Amino acid sequence: MPGARTMRPGGRYGRTSCPLDWLKTFVGLEGPAEREFVFEPLIAPGLLQTEAYAETVTTDTPRVRADHGERFVGLRTARAPRLSEGERLLHLHAVTGEAAPRLKVGTPEVRRDQLRHLVRTADLPNVTTQGLRPEDGPHTATTGQFVILDFEEARSIAYAELHDGSVHVQDPDQVHSSNLVAENPRHVALGPTPSSALIRSMIEVEYVRRSAPCTHRLDTAAAGGSPLGARTTAPASNRPAQPTPMPSATARHLVAESHA
Repeated sequence: MPGARTMRPGGRYGRTSCPLDWLKTFVGLEGPAEREFVFEPLIAPGLLQTEAYAETVTTDTPRVRADHGERFVGLRTARAPRLSEGERLLHLHAVTGEAAPRLKVGTPEVRRDQLRHLVRTADLPNVTTQGLRPEDGPHTATTGQFVILDFEEARSIAYAELHDGSVHVQDPDQVHSSNLVAENPRHVALGPTPSSALIRSMIEVEYVRRSAPCTHRLDTAAAGGSPLGARTTAPASNRPAQPTPMPSATARHLVAESHA
């Protein structure tokens, strides 16, 4: 297959130019994992995506062939039960950039459901989610998305997606470097509780307040006030009578001449 690479010295292997193939490889590696750390700066982490969100992200990118889209989405969404079903749950720690929940993916309904899903999954005892805002300052994870998988009886693996595929690293020194990089965003980002509060505030602002009926204008008018500081005019019957302006001397002279 063009772009594919076999295992190389140093534990770097599994690079392929076909997204469906490298996702299959990653899902196979993730299956026996006990713990997973993921840093995702721009979109919701794959394990936390709703099906509609995953479909939109997949169809909106040219990386995935049209005839691979359905299988690609199926592989993404089939991973989610590991967080809530079975005896051996996956322990997930996700640090996500604030841009991810704010990204305009699909319809407002798709985005709203995705935000609500993030809040629900954050309440799972085996899931830790943190939001990383620009105002939280610089951090070490500046090269983009990456994942670290830890196993009970095998060496940990670091994983990263590239423009043309993915790279898996099993070399202990390189995995250790990835762990050092992951440690910093954990300390810089918001804690789990304020991170969930941030998502809830996005839901409130974007999808609750905007959908609420605008009663302020009606309530103000009923109370006799003027909404938004608008100037109102009282009915003619309620306005005080205005005195008739007296014509000037010049005006009286012109009128007299017109009747002469």
